[in-house]
Amino acid sequence: MKTKQLATTLLATSLLFGVSLTTASAKTKSMKVSVNKLTEQSTYVKGKTKAKATVKVTRKGITYAKGHANTKGVFKLKAKYSLTGNWHYRVTVSKKGYKTVKKTVAVKTVKYSKNTTTNNNSVAPTNKPGVLNPENTNVAGLQPGLGATVMTNVEKHKDEINKLNEQIAGLKVKADSLSKKIAKTDADGGKRAKAEMMKEKYEEFLVIYRSDGLSGSESLLDSLKSELEKMDANSDDKQLILEYRAKEFQIKKITEQIDEYKSIENEVGPDAEKAEEYYQKMVGLRNDADKADGYRTKLKDINNQISDLQKKISDLI
Repeated sequence: MKTKQLATTLLATSLLFGVSLTTASAKTKSMKVSVNKLTEQSTYVKGKTKAKATVKVTRKGITYAKGHANTKGVFKLKAKYSLTGNWHYRVTVSKKGYKTVKKTVAVKTVKYSKNTTTNNNSVAPTNKPGVLNPENTNVAGLQPGLGATVMTNVEKHKDEINKLNEQIAGLKVKADSLSKKIAKTDADGGKRAKAEMMKEKYEEFLVIYRSDGLSGSESLLDSLKSELEKMDANSDDKQLILEYRAKEFQIKKITEQIDEYKSIENEVGPDAEKAEEYYQKMVGLRNDADKADGYRTKLKDINNQISDLQKKISDLI
């Protein structure tokens, strides 16, 4: 009897899980993707898939193109970097409610024609220009008469050039990431100057706060005004007139000082809590400037590495 109950329970459980699994599977629909033939001359990746789906073309973690299919499912994505012959790229298509599709596509190499010439009697390469562009070993735009020699060198050093271009592409991805960090942290490089200005204001505030400068100056001003009122501005005594004018000048200076103190207090804060907030804001700006400077140093180093690799390619051809 117990055995029969156990079997019944197991059957009910399996049916329950079977139904739930089938239901979950039904929620995820399948889709297909077709990609047009690609060569190293291709500047766009074209194809067809589900309408409004997201399409991304990658290789070894580097994104070469990304975009969306239109309402008819057709996509035409501009390649960020030139495609390289005999390399394989992954096309990934995703859309909410559908199972993500991944397809590997190969890029065909364009055969160079040494018999094709231009009006300058130089070889006219059939591939697109930009040998120093990441992932591209093509060499259009050569000096007249050098075409055939360069095309031979490209074929001879193709594997090495491909590896160098792959390194360049990876470095350009890092450079792009650093540029975004700089833009987010301190785009115009003005945060350090602003932090220094705030530092001066804060230090002035500390002087006022410690010496009780504002209330002290106000008390002194009241005292001088009171003394001035007791003096005779129309006196014939030159000494008294000189003292009168000296007090007037002193009052003017103290008044200006009080205005400056009030301005600093208004900016930094009327109390210790607001002053601390002002200080932390200043520190934050300075830290952002330090980070941005670090990113700029790294970016400069990466750009130098890219230039060195591009020079190696130029030397090979």
